[in-house]
Amino acid sequence: METSKYRTRTDYHVEALTEEVEKNGIAVVDDVDRMPAYGEPYISKEMTIILCQGGIAHGEYDMKPIVLRQNDFSIIYPNHSVVANNTSDDYRATLVIISNNFYEEISRRFVYDNSLIFHNQPVLHLTDRQFQCFYEAIRFLKSVSKLNIQRSKDIVASILNTMSLLDDEFRRSNYTGKSTQAKPNQPHAPASTASTKASSTTTRKAEKYASMHDNSASRPSTSAAS
Repeated sequence: METSKYRTRTDYHVEALTEEVEKNGIAVVDDVDRMPAYGEPYISKEMTIILCQGGIAHGEYDMKPIVLRQNDFSIIYPNHSVVANNTSDDYRATLVIISNNFYEEISRRFVYDNSLIFHNQPVLHLTDRQFQCFYEAIRFLKSVSKLNIQRSKDIVASILNTMSLLDDEFRRSNYTGKSTQAKPNQPHAPASTASTKASSTTTRKAEKYASMHDNSASRPSTSAAS
């Protein structure tokens, strides 16, 4: 009987992924049970979507520690530093791998880009219902990516756009106290943090301008610090 050259399912998956990504620009693989390498930093060449179905994975993203647990969703964008440190025996995940060339091509069709959000907050923890939404979107993405049709890239971009919008909505509900079922496995700021900071900066500038042009008005004690 012929002996398989693959030690685990993941060895097979990595080989199959490489071939499929090179051919089609995108590949979806299920039941990933470990990382291809541990403790070795590398620069991601592809866009990788991770949906964790069970177990725990510890790693680093741009030298920041991250933890993936069941119902966690993450996106690793091209040209970022990644290290996989360890995974539990029951770790299972679904991966979507998109080549850099394909990513650059379809990103022109993106309506909403959340790459900065994932750079600052790499992991989103999902409720069971939210997890099912992403799972079904990835199943649809896998089916469409295998179709030999003229507008397959447009459809793939549309699905990824939908997933980006879902991510934004789920972050707002999960991390602003509106949802009690999903609890992040590490501290996260709300998705609106950047806009809040910008608003605060604008307010402080306006207060400082007013204090310079209104000698008769008394200013709050905080205005001096601004």
